[in-house]
Amino acid sequence: MTRETGKAKGLLTCTLLLVGMLTLKVQLVMAHSSPPPKFENLIVTSPLLEPQAWKFAEWKNLTGVSTSVLNTTWIYDHYSGVDNPERIRNCIKDFVSAYGISYVTIFGDADQVPVRYAYVPDPDAQQTYVPTDLYYADLNYTWDDNRDGLYADKRYDTVDGIPDVYIGRLPASSTAEAEAVVSKHIAYWSEVNKTSATWLNRVVLAAGTGVWGTGSMGTAPTALKDWISSIIRNRTVVKLYESNGNLSAYSLRSEIDKGCAFLNFAGHGYYSFWLLYGNTRYRTEDVKLLANGAKLPVVTTMAGFTARFDDQDCIGEWFVLNPQGGSIAYFGSTRVTWCYLNEAVVYRLMGEMDWRIYEAYYEGYTRLGQMWGQAVTRYIRNHIPAFSNETWNKEQETVMAFILLGDPTLTIPEGSLPDITPPAIAIFSPQNTTYATSSVPLTFTVNEPVSWMGYSLDGQPNATVTGNTTLTGLSTGAHRITVYANDTSGNMGASDPVHFTVAPPPPPAVGGVVVPVNKLGLLAPWILGLGIVSTAVMVVLVRRRKRR
Repeated sequence: MTRETGKAKGLLTCTLLLVGMLTLKVQLVMAHSSPPPKFENLIVTSPLLEPQAWKFAEWKNLTGVSTSVLNTTWIYDHYSGVDNPERIRNCIKDFVSAYGISYVTIFGDADQVPVRYAYVPDPDAQQTYVPTDLYYADLNYTWDDNRDGLYADKRYDTVDGIPDVYIGRLPASSTAEAEAVVSKHIAYWSEVNKTSATWLNRVVLAAGTGVWGTGSMGTAPTALKDWISSIIRNRTVVKLYESNGNLSAYSLRSEIDKGCAFLNFAGHGYYSFWLLYGNTRYRTEDVKLLANGAKLPVVTTMAGFTARFDDQDCIGEWFVLNPQGGSIAYFGSTRVTWCYLNEAVVYRLMGEMDWRIYEAYYEGYTRLGQMWGQAVTRYIRNHIPAFSNETWNKEQETVMAFILLGDPTLTIPEGSLPDITPPAIAIFSPQNTTYATSSVPLTFTVNEPVSWMGYSLDGQPNATVTGNTTLTGLSTGAHRITVYANDTSGNMGASDPVHFTVAPPPPPAVGGVVVPVNKLGLLAPWILGLGIVSTAVMVVLVRRRKRR
Protein backbone atom coordinates (compact mmCIF):
# COMPACT_ATOMS: atom_id res chain seq x y z
CA MET A 1 0.00 0.00 0.00
CA THR A 2 0.99 3.60 -0.44
CA ARG A 3 -0.65 6.95 -0.76
CA GLU A 4 -0.85 8.84 -4.06
CA THR A 5 2.13 11.21 -4.09
CA GLY A 6 4.77 12.38 -6.50
CA LYS A 7 6.68 9.22 -5.67
CA ALA A 8 3.81 6.77 -5.78
CA LYS A 9 0.78 6.99 -8.00
CA GLY A 10 -2.27 4.92 -8.80
CA LEU A 11 -4.82 2.82 -7.03
CA LEU A 12 -4.15 1.19 -3.73
CA THR A 13 -5.09 -2.45 -3.18
CA CYS A 14 -5.10 -3.62 0.40
CA THR A 15 -6.55 -6.39 2.53
CA LEU A 16 -8.70 -5.34 5.47
CA LEU A 17 -9.83 -7.72 8.21
CA LEU A 18 -13.08 -6.80 9.87
CA VAL A 19 -14.02 -7.70 13.42
CA GLY A 20 -15.89 -10.74 12.20
CA MET A 21 -12.66 -12.03 10.60
CA LEU A 22 -14.09 -11.47 7.11
CA THR A 23 -11.39 -10.65 4.57
CA LEU A 24 -12.28 -8.14 1.89
CA LYS A 25 -10.19 -6.77 -0.94
CA VAL A 26 -10.95 -3.18 -1.74
CA GLN A 27 -9.50 -0.48 -3.96
CA LEU A 28 -8.85 2.87 -2.40
CA VAL A 29 -7.64 6.14 -3.83
CA MET A 30 -5.69 8.06 -1.21
CA ALA A 31 -5.52 11.85 -1.24
CA HIS A 32 -3.47 14.21 0.90
CA SER A 33 -6.66 15.86 2.15
CA SER A 34 -8.15 12.73 3.68
CA PRO A 35 -6.48 10.95 6.62
CA PRO A 36 -5.18 7.53 5.53
CA PRO A 37 -6.10 4.37 7.40
CA LYS A 38 -3.52 3.24 9.93
CA PHE A 39 -1.93 -0.15 10.25
CA GLU A 40 0.98 -1.52 12.24
CA ASN A 41 3.15 -3.84 10.17
CA LEU A 42 4.36 -3.60 6.57
CA ILE A 43 5.69 -6.75 4.91
CA VAL A 44 8.15 -6.18 2.06
CA THR A 45 8.67 -9.22 -0.12
CA SER A 46 9.50 -10.33 -3.66
CA PRO A 47 6.92 -11.22 -6.34
CA LEU A 48 8.00 -14.85 -5.98
CA LEU A 49 7.13 -14.99 -2.28
CA GLU A 50 4.14 -12.65 -2.34
CA PRO A 51 1.46 -15.39 -2.06
CA GLN A 52 3.10 -16.75 1.11
CA ALA A 53 3.62 -13.21 2.42
CA TRP A 54 -0.11 -12.50 2.04
CA LYS A 55 -0.92 -15.74 3.83
CA PHE A 56 1.39 -14.62 6.63
CA ALA A 57 -0.23 -11.16 6.67
CA GLU A 58 -3.73 -12.59 6.94
CA TRP A 59 -2.64 -14.72 9.90
CA LYS A 60 -1.00 -11.69 11.56
CA ASN A 61 -4.26 -9.78 11.15
CA LEU A 62 -6.13 -12.65 12.80
CA THR A 63 -3.77 -12.42 15.79
CA GLY A 64 -4.38 -8.70 16.16
CA VAL A 65 -1.39 -7.25 14.29
CA SER A 66 -2.74 -5.10 11.43
CA THR A 67 -0.55 -5.95 8.45
CA SER A 68 -0.28 -5.41 4.71
CA VAL A 69 2.12 -6.46 1.95
CA LEU A 70 4.10 -4.79 -0.83
CA ASN A 71 6.30 -6.56 -3.35
CA THR A 72 9.61 -5.16 -4.49
CA THR A 73 8.59 -4.76 -8.14
CA TRP A 74 5.75 -2.47 -7.14
CA ILE A 75 8.08 -0.49 -4.88
CA TYR A 76 10.75 -0.10 -7.56
CA ASP A 77 8.11 1.17 -10.00
CA HIS A 78 6.65 3.73 -7.62
CA TYR A 79 9.57 5.09 -5.62
CA SER A 80 12.76 6.83 -6.68
CA GLY A 81 16.29 6.16 -5.44
CA VAL A 82 19.83 5.60 -6.61
CA ASP A 83 19.38 1.84 -6.14
CA ASN A 84 16.77 -0.66 -4.97
CA PRO A 85 17.61 -0.52 -1.25
CA GLU A 86 17.10 3.25 -1.31
CA ARG A 87 13.77 2.82 -3.10
CA ILE A 88 12.63 0.39 -0.41
CA ARG A 89 13.79 2.77 2.32
CA ASN A 90 11.94 5.70 0.72
CA CYS A 91 8.81 3.56 0.58
CA ILE A 92 9.13 2.69 4.27
CA LYS A 93 9.61 6.37 5.16
CA ASP A 94 6.47 7.23 3.19
CA PHE A 95 4.44 4.54 4.94
CA VAL A 96 5.59 5.66 8.37
CA SER A 97 4.31 9.15 7.54
CA ALA A 98 1.11 8.09 5.77
CA TYR A 99 -0.02 5.02 7.71
CA GLY A 100 1.85 5.17 11.00
CA ILE A 101 3.56 1.80 10.60
CA SER A 102 5.93 0.87 13.41
CA TYR A 103 7.09 -2.56 12.19
CA VAL A 104 8.67 -3.71 8.93
CA THR A 105 8.99 -7.41 8.12
CA ILE A 106 11.42 -8.26 5.33
CA PHE A 107 9.93 -11.45 3.94
CA GLY A 108 12.77 -12.97 1.97
CA ASP A 109 16.49 -13.64 1.89
CA ALA A 110 18.94 -11.17 0.37
CA ASP A 111 18.31 -12.68 -3.08
CA GLN A 112 14.62 -11.74 -2.71
CA VAL A 113 14.81 -8.42 -0.85
CA PRO A 114 18.22 -6.70 -1.04
CA VAL A 115 20.24 -5.64 1.96
CA ARG A 116 22.26 -2.45 2.39
CA TYR A 117 26.03 -2.78 2.84
CA ALA A 118 27.46 -0.26 5.30
CA TYR A 119 31.01 0.98 4.82
CA VAL A 120 32.76 -0.06 8.04
CA PRO A 121 36.37 -0.91 7.18
CA ASP A 122 38.02 -3.14 9.76
CA PRO A 123 41.64 -4.01 8.94
CA ASP A 124 41.80 -6.35 11.95
CA ALA A 125 39.03 -8.48 10.47
CA GLN A 126 40.07 -7.88 6.85
CA GLN A 127 36.57 -6.74 5.96
CA THR A 128 35.24 -3.49 4.53
CA TYR A 129 31.45 -3.79 4.32
CA VAL A 130 28.80 -4.99 6.77
CA PRO A 131 25.33 -6.07 5.56
CA THR A 132 22.72 -4.37 7.73
CA ASP A 133 18.94 -4.06 7.84
CA LEU A 134 19.33 -1.12 10.22
CA TYR A 135 19.35 0.98 7.04
CA TYR A 136 15.63 0.21 6.62
CA ALA A 137 14.87 1.04 10.27
CA ASP A 138 16.89 4.21 10.87
CA LEU A 139 15.08 6.61 8.54
CA ASN A 140 16.91 9.85 9.33
CA TYR A 141 19.40 11.32 6.87
CA THR A 142 20.47 9.55 3.67
CA TRP A 143 23.37 7.54 5.09
CA ASP A 144 25.35 8.83 2.09
CA ASP A 145 25.66 12.61 2.41
CA ASN A 146 28.29 13.01 -0.29
CA ARG A 147 26.65 10.44 -2.61
CA ASP A 148 29.85 8.48 -3.10
CA GLY A 149 28.15 5.10 -2.68
CA LEU A 150 29.87 4.41 0.66
CA TYR A 151 26.95 4.20 3.09
CA ALA A 152 27.41 5.06 6.78
CA ASP A 153 30.96 6.24 6.09
CA LYS A 154 31.71 7.92 9.40
CA ARG A 155 34.15 10.31 7.74
CA TYR A 156 31.51 12.03 5.64
CA ASP A 157 28.02 10.65 6.39
CA THR A 158 25.60 11.50 9.19
CA VAL A 159 23.97 8.44 10.75
CA ASP A 160 22.22 8.49 14.11
CA GLY A 161 21.56 4.72 14.11
CA ILE A 162 18.42 4.93 16.26
CA PRO A 163 15.65 2.74 14.77
CA ASP A 164 12.50 4.62 13.76
CA VAL A 165 10.70 1.34 13.09
CA TYR A 166 11.26 -2.16 14.42
CA ILE A 167 12.54 -4.53 11.76
CA GLY A 168 13.20 -8.22 11.27
CA ARG A 169 13.89 -10.51 8.31
CA LEU A 170 12.43 -13.94 7.53
CA PRO A 171 15.19 -15.25 5.24
CA ALA A 172 13.25 -17.50 2.85
CA SER A 173 14.63 -17.90 -0.69
CA SER A 174 12.02 -20.24 -2.16
CA THR A 175 8.29 -20.76 -1.98
CA ALA A 176 8.88 -24.00 -0.06
CA GLU A 177 10.93 -22.18 2.58
CA ALA A 178 8.33 -19.41 2.73
CA GLU A 179 5.52 -21.93 3.25
CA ALA A 180 7.53 -23.58 6.01
CA VAL A 181 8.09 -20.22 7.73
CA VAL A 182 4.37 -19.42 7.73
CA SER A 183 3.37 -22.88 8.98
CA LYS A 184 6.05 -22.74 11.66
CA HIS A 185 4.80 -19.45 13.05
CA ILE A 186 1.18 -20.60 13.13
CA ALA A 187 2.19 -23.80 14.93
CA TYR A 188 4.34 -21.86 17.42
CA TRP A 189 1.50 -19.46 18.22
CA SER A 190 -0.85 -22.36 18.82
CA GLU A 191 1.70 -24.13 21.04
CA VAL A 192 2.57 -21.19 23.30
CA ASN A 193 -1.10 -20.51 23.97
CA LYS A 194 -1.62 -23.96 25.45
CA THR A 195 -1.92 -24.11 29.21
CA SER A 196 0.39 -27.12 29.12
CA ALA A 197 3.29 -25.20 27.51
CA THR A 198 5.51 -25.50 30.57
CA TRP A 199 8.57 -25.70 28.30
CA LEU A 200 8.33 -21.91 28.02
CA ASN A 201 9.55 -21.74 31.60
CA ARG A 202 13.02 -22.95 30.55
CA VAL A 203 16.06 -21.01 29.32
CA VAL A 204 19.21 -22.74 28.06
CA LEU A 205 22.51 -20.87 28.38
CA ALA A 206 25.45 -22.42 26.54
CA ALA A 207 29.02 -21.20 27.02
CA GLY A 208 31.66 -22.56 24.66
CA THR A 209 35.41 -22.33 24.80
CA GLY A 210 37.02 -18.94 24.88
CA VAL A 211 39.95 -20.20 22.81
CA TRP A 212 40.13 -20.60 19.04
CA GLY A 213 43.51 -20.84 17.40
CA THR A 214 45.62 -17.96 18.68
CA GLY A 215 42.58 -15.98 19.81
CA SER A 216 41.24 -16.20 23.33
CA MET A 217 38.49 -14.36 25.16
CA GLY A 218 39.35 -16.02 28.45
CA THR A 219 36.37 -16.70 30.70
CA ALA A 220 34.13 -14.30 28.75
CA PRO A 221 31.59 -16.96 27.59
CA THR A 222 30.73 -18.12 31.12
CA ALA A 223 30.89 -14.59 32.54
CA LEU A 224 28.39 -13.40 29.94
CA LYS A 225 26.01 -16.31 30.55
CA ASP A 226 26.16 -15.74 34.30
CA TRP A 227 25.33 -12.07 33.73
CA ILE A 228 22.33 -12.97 31.57
CA SER A 229 21.25 -15.56 34.14
CA SER A 230 21.04 -12.77 36.73
CA ILE A 231 18.58 -10.89 34.46
CA ILE A 232 16.23 -13.82 33.84
CA ARG A 233 13.16 -14.10 36.09
CA ASN A 234 10.42 -16.70 36.56
CA ARG A 235 12.19 -19.30 34.46
CA THR A 236 14.42 -22.29 35.11
CA VAL A 237 17.92 -21.71 33.77
CA VAL A 238 19.85 -24.66 32.35
CA LYS A 239 23.59 -24.01 32.04
CA LEU A 240 25.65 -25.98 29.52
CA TYR A 241 29.23 -24.80 30.06
CA GLU A 242 32.34 -26.10 28.41
CA SER A 243 34.11 -25.29 31.68
CA ASN A 244 31.66 -27.58 33.52
CA GLY A 245 32.14 -30.41 31.05
CA ASN A 246 28.44 -30.69 30.15
CA LEU A 247 28.43 -28.87 26.80
CA SER A 248 28.25 -31.02 23.68
CA ALA A 249 26.28 -31.29 20.46
CA TYR A 250 24.27 -34.05 22.12
CA SER A 251 23.45 -32.06 25.27
CA LEU A 252 22.47 -29.05 23.17
CA ARG A 253 20.11 -31.10 21.03
CA SER A 254 18.67 -32.80 24.11
CA GLU A 255 17.86 -29.50 25.82
CA ILE A 256 16.47 -27.93 22.63
CA ASP A 257 14.24 -30.93 21.99
CA LYS A 258 12.75 -30.50 25.48
CA GLY A 259 11.67 -27.01 24.48
CA CYS A 260 12.84 -23.69 25.89
CA ALA A 261 11.82 -20.05 25.55
CA PHE A 262 15.37 -18.83 24.92
CA LEU A 263 18.61 -20.46 23.83
CA ASN A 264 21.73 -18.38 24.22
CA PHE A 265 25.23 -19.28 23.05
CA ALA A 266 28.46 -17.46 23.87
CA GLY A 267 31.75 -18.31 22.26
CA HIS A 268 33.47 -18.30 18.90
CA GLY A 269 31.54 -19.01 15.73
CA TYR A 270 31.44 -18.86 11.96
CA TYR A 271 28.64 -18.80 9.42
CA SER A 272 28.30 -22.59 9.53
CA PHE A 273 28.92 -23.47 13.19
CA TRP A 274 29.25 -22.60 16.87
CA LEU A 275 32.57 -23.63 18.40
CA LEU A 276 31.89 -25.67 21.54
CA TYR A 277 35.37 -26.77 22.63
CA GLY A 278 38.60 -27.81 20.94
CA ASN A 279 37.56 -28.66 17.39
CA THR A 280 34.06 -29.78 18.42
CA ARG A 281 31.44 -27.72 16.64
CA TYR A 282 27.68 -27.39 16.60
CA ARG A 283 27.12 -27.22 12.83
CA THR A 284 24.35 -26.40 10.42
CA GLU A 285 24.01 -30.17 9.90
CA ASP A 286 23.17 -30.53 13.60
CA VAL A 287 20.56 -27.77 13.35
CA LYS A 288 18.92 -29.47 10.37
CA LEU A 289 18.42 -32.58 12.53
CA LEU A 290 16.52 -30.74 15.25
CA ALA A 291 12.97 -32.04 15.62
CA ASN A 292 11.58 -30.01 18.51
CA GLY A 293 8.40 -29.27 16.56
CA ALA A 294 6.63 -26.12 17.70
CA LYS A 295 8.57 -25.88 20.97
CA LEU A 296 10.77 -23.23 19.43
CA PRO A 297 13.27 -21.04 21.28
CA VAL A 298 14.45 -17.56 20.46
CA VAL A 299 18.17 -17.96 19.81
CA THR A 300 20.58 -15.18 20.78
CA THR A 301 24.34 -15.24 20.38
CA MET A 302 27.37 -12.98 20.35
CA ALA A 303 29.31 -15.40 18.10
CA GLY A 304 30.55 -13.79 14.90
CA PHE A 305 29.30 -14.47 11.35
CA THR A 306 26.52 -16.82 12.49
CA ALA A 307 23.80 -14.60 10.95
CA ARG A 308 25.66 -14.10 7.66
CA PHE A 309 22.54 -14.50 5.57
CA ASP A 310 23.50 -12.27 2.63
CA ASP A 311 25.98 -14.55 0.85
CA GLN A 312 25.95 -17.80 2.86
CA ASP A 313 23.39 -20.31 4.12
CA CYS A 314 24.31 -19.52 7.70
CA ILE A 315 23.50 -21.42 10.87
CA GLY A 316 21.11 -18.66 11.94
CA GLU A 317 19.03 -19.19 8.78
CA TRP A 318 18.90 -22.93 9.33
CA PHE A 319 17.59 -22.43 12.85
CA VAL A 320 14.76 -20.28 11.50
CA LEU A 321 14.04 -22.23 8.32
CA ASN A 322 14.12 -25.80 9.71
CA PRO A 323 10.54 -27.02 9.09
CA GLN A 324 10.79 -29.72 11.80
CA GLY A 325 12.03 -27.50 14.61
CA GLY A 326 15.03 -25.27 15.22
CA SER A 327 14.08 -21.81 16.47
CA ILE A 328 11.38 -19.20 15.94
CA ALA A 329 13.96 -16.41 15.64
CA TYR A 330 17.69 -15.75 15.70
CA PHE A 331 19.55 -12.70 17.01
CA GLY A 332 23.11 -12.65 15.72
CA SER A 333 25.82 -10.92 13.76
CA THR A 334 26.21 -10.77 9.99
CA ARG A 335 29.98 -10.35 10.24
CA VAL A 336 32.84 -10.52 12.75
CA THR A 337 32.12 -9.63 16.35
CA TRP A 338 34.33 -8.20 19.07
CA CYS A 339 34.18 -8.41 22.85
CA TYR A 340 36.25 -7.66 25.91
CA LEU A 341 38.03 -10.43 27.77
CA ASN A 342 36.90 -12.29 30.87
CA GLU A 343 34.36 -10.52 33.13
CA ALA A 344 34.68 -7.29 31.10
CA VAL A 345 32.74 -8.98 28.28
CA VAL A 346 29.50 -7.42 29.52
CA TYR A 347 30.81 -3.91 28.89
CA ARG A 348 30.38 -2.73 25.29
CA LEU A 349 30.66 -4.51 21.94
CA MET A 350 28.73 -7.68 21.16
CA GLY A 351 28.83 -9.01 24.71
CA GLU A 352 26.77 -6.05 25.88
CA MET A 353 24.46 -6.20 22.87
CA ASP A 354 23.70 -9.82 23.75
CA TRP A 355 22.50 -9.19 27.30
CA ARG A 356 20.59 -6.05 26.36
CA ILE A 357 18.12 -8.28 24.50
CA TYR A 358 17.14 -9.83 27.83
CA GLU A 359 17.16 -6.51 29.63
CA ALA A 360 14.63 -5.15 27.13
CA TYR A 361 12.48 -8.29 27.34
CA TYR A 362 12.25 -8.23 31.12
CA GLU A 363 11.39 -4.55 31.07
CA GLY A 364 8.25 -5.39 29.09
CA TYR A 365 9.46 -5.13 25.48
CA THR A 366 8.24 -8.62 24.65
CA ARG A 367 7.98 -8.34 20.86
CA LEU A 368 11.07 -9.48 18.98
CA GLY A 369 11.40 -6.22 17.07
CA GLN A 370 11.16 -4.23 20.29
CA MET A 371 13.89 -6.33 21.85
CA TRP A 372 16.17 -5.68 18.88
CA GLY A 373 15.30 -1.98 18.67
CA GLN A 374 15.75 -1.33 22.38
CA ALA A 375 19.10 -3.12 22.45
CA VAL A 376 20.39 -1.07 19.51
CA THR A 377 19.00 2.21 20.83
CA ARG A 378 20.41 1.78 24.33
CA TYR A 379 23.78 0.69 23.02
CA ILE A 380 24.07 3.72 20.74
CA ARG A 381 22.93 6.19 23.37
CA ASN A 382 25.42 4.79 25.87
CA HIS A 383 28.43 4.45 23.61
CA ILE A 384 28.02 6.18 20.24
CA PRO A 385 26.66 9.72 20.57
CA ALA A 386 27.16 10.27 16.83
CA PHE A 387 28.50 7.79 14.33
CA SER A 388 30.07 10.61 12.35
CA ASN A 389 32.22 11.57 15.34
CA GLU A 390 33.11 8.08 16.44
CA THR A 391 36.75 7.22 15.88
CA TRP A 392 36.64 3.54 16.78
CA ASN A 393 34.82 1.60 14.10
CA LYS A 394 34.26 -1.56 16.18
CA GLU A 395 31.37 0.16 17.98
CA GLN A 396 29.73 0.97 14.66
CA GLU A 397 30.50 -2.51 13.37
CA THR A 398 28.72 -4.04 16.39
CA VAL A 399 25.51 -2.13 15.78
CA MET A 400 25.47 -2.53 12.00
CA ALA A 401 26.05 -6.29 12.09
CA PHE A 402 23.45 -7.04 14.79
CA ILE A 403 20.32 -8.41 13.11
CA LEU A 404 17.03 -10.12 13.86
CA LEU A 405 16.18 -13.09 11.68
CA GLY A 406 12.54 -13.37 12.66
CA ASP A 407 9.12 -11.75 12.75
CA PRO A 408 9.53 -8.39 14.55
CA THR A 409 5.86 -8.33 15.65
CA LEU A 410 5.99 -11.71 17.39
CA THR A 411 5.37 -11.58 21.14
CA ILE A 412 7.34 -13.98 23.33
CA PRO A 413 5.22 -15.03 26.33
CA GLU A 414 6.53 -14.27 29.77
CA GLY A 415 7.57 -17.10 32.06
CA SER A 416 4.96 -18.51 34.39
CA LEU A 417 6.90 -20.53 36.94
CA PRO A 418 5.00 -20.71 40.22
CA ASP A 419 6.40 -18.39 42.85
CA ILE A 420 7.88 -20.61 45.56
CA THR A 421 10.21 -18.04 47.08
CA PRO A 422 9.13 -16.74 50.50
CA PRO A 423 9.39 -13.02 51.22
CA ALA A 424 12.58 -11.77 52.87
CA ILE A 425 12.01 -9.92 56.16
CA ALA A 426 14.54 -7.75 58.00
CA ILE A 427 13.95 -6.43 61.56
CA PHE A 428 15.56 -3.09 62.39
CA SER A 429 14.04 -2.68 65.87
CA PRO A 430 14.25 -4.11 68.45
CA GLN A 431 17.93 -5.02 68.27
CA ASN A 432 19.99 -7.47 70.31
CA THR A 433 20.40 -5.09 73.22
CA THR A 434 18.90 -4.03 76.57
CA TYR A 435 16.10 -1.48 76.77
CA ALA A 436 15.25 0.55 79.87
CA THR A 437 11.61 0.85 78.93
CA SER A 438 8.63 -1.45 78.58
CA SER A 439 7.68 0.03 75.17
CA VAL A 440 9.95 -0.79 72.24
CA PRO A 441 9.33 0.09 68.53
CA LEU A 442 8.91 -2.82 66.11
CA THR A 443 10.17 -1.75 62.67
CA PHE A 444 10.86 -4.10 59.78
CA THR A 445 10.86 -4.37 55.98
CA VAL A 446 9.52 -6.98 53.54
CA ASN A 447 10.95 -7.24 50.00
CA GLU A 448 7.68 -7.85 48.12
CA PRO A 449 3.92 -7.23 48.32
CA VAL A 450 2.25 -9.35 51.00
CA SER A 451 -1.23 -10.47 51.94
CA TRP A 452 -0.59 -10.76 55.70
CA MET A 453 2.02 -9.75 58.31
CA GLY A 454 2.41 -10.57 61.99
CA TYR A 455 4.84 -11.31 64.79
CA SER A 456 5.36 -13.80 67.57
CA LEU A 457 6.73 -12.60 70.90
CA ASP A 458 8.33 -15.18 73.19
CA GLY A 459 6.75 -18.07 71.32
CA GLN A 460 3.20 -16.79 71.76
CA PRO A 461 0.59 -17.04 68.95
CA ASN A 462 1.09 -14.63 66.04
CA ALA A 463 -0.26 -11.11 66.43
CA THR A 464 -1.40 -9.53 63.15
CA VAL A 465 -0.01 -6.12 62.15
CA THR A 466 -0.38 -3.95 59.07
CA GLY A 467 3.09 -2.45 59.33
CA ASN A 468 5.51 -1.04 61.87
CA THR A 469 4.12 -0.80 65.40
CA THR A 470 5.18 -0.52 69.06
CA LEU A 471 5.56 -3.39 71.52
CA THR A 472 4.01 -2.20 74.79
CA GLY A 473 3.72 -3.58 78.31
CA LEU A 474 6.88 -5.64 78.00
CA SER A 475 7.84 -7.40 81.21
CA THR A 476 11.26 -7.12 82.74
CA GLY A 477 13.67 -9.73 81.45
CA ALA A 478 14.68 -11.46 78.20
CA HIS A 479 12.48 -11.58 75.08
CA ARG A 480 12.54 -13.12 71.61
CA ILE A 481 10.60 -11.83 68.59
CA THR A 482 10.11 -13.15 65.03
CA VAL A 483 8.21 -11.38 62.23
CA TYR A 484 6.27 -13.37 59.63
CA ALA A 485 4.69 -12.44 56.27
CA ASN A 486 2.70 -14.19 53.53
CA ASP A 487 3.29 -13.04 49.95
CA THR A 488 0.55 -12.91 47.32
CA SER A 489 1.48 -16.44 46.17
CA GLY A 490 0.94 -17.88 49.63
CA ASN A 491 4.61 -18.29 50.56
CA MET A 492 5.29 -17.72 54.28
CA GLY A 493 8.50 -15.92 55.14
CA ALA A 494 10.09 -15.47 58.57
CA SER A 495 12.72 -13.07 59.84
CA ASP A 496 15.70 -14.13 61.87
CA PRO A 497 14.69 -14.05 65.55
CA VAL A 498 15.85 -11.06 67.55
CA HIS A 499 16.75 -11.46 71.26
CA PHE A 500 16.51 -8.40 73.48
CA THR A 501 16.16 -7.54 77.17
CA VAL A 502 13.98 -5.13 79.12
CA ALA A 503 15.74 -3.84 82.27
CA PRO A 504 13.84 -3.35 85.57
CA PRO A 505 12.75 0.17 86.43
CA PRO A 506 15.10 2.26 88.64
CA PRO A 507 14.53 2.00 92.48
CA PRO A 508 12.55 4.71 94.33
CA ALA A 509 14.38 7.58 95.99
CA VAL A 510 14.66 7.58 99.87
CA GLY A 511 15.26 10.92 101.56
CA GLY A 512 16.53 12.26 98.39
CA VAL A 513 19.19 9.51 98.24
CA VAL A 514 18.89 6.55 95.91
CA VAL A 515 19.14 3.31 97.83
CA PRO A 516 21.27 0.63 96.10
CA VAL A 517 19.29 -2.44 95.09
CA ASN A 518 20.68 -5.78 94.05
CA LYS A 519 19.40 -7.92 91.21
CA LEU A 520 16.79 -9.56 93.43
CA GLY A 521 15.24 -6.23 94.31
CA LEU A 522 16.50 -6.39 97.96
CA LEU A 523 18.51 -3.85 99.88
CA ALA A 524 22.17 -4.53 99.51
CA PRO A 525 23.36 -7.13 102.07
CA TRP A 526 26.03 -4.91 103.52
CA ILE A 527 23.41 -2.26 104.37
CA LEU A 528 21.19 -4.84 106.06
CA GLY A 529 24.14 -6.28 107.97
CA LEU A 530 25.18 -2.86 109.10
CA GLY A 531 21.68 -2.17 110.37
CA ILE A 532 21.55 -5.42 112.34
CA VAL A 533 24.95 -4.82 113.98
CA SER A 534 23.99 -1.25 114.93
CA THR A 535 20.78 -2.42 116.56
CA ALA A 536 22.62 -5.02 118.62
CA VAL A 537 25.06 -2.43 119.93
CA MET A 538 22.24 -0.12 120.93
CA VAL A 539 20.48 -2.90 122.91
CA VAL A 540 23.63 -3.75 124.87
CA LEU A 541 24.23 -0.13 125.79
CA VAL A 542 20.68 0.31 127.13
CA ARG A 543 20.83 -2.77 129.34
CA ARG A 544 24.13 -1.77 130.87
CA ARG A 545 22.77 1.60 131.89
CA LYS A 546 19.84 0.00 133.74
CA ARG A 547 22.17 -2.11 135.96
CA ARG A 548 23.85 0.95 137.20
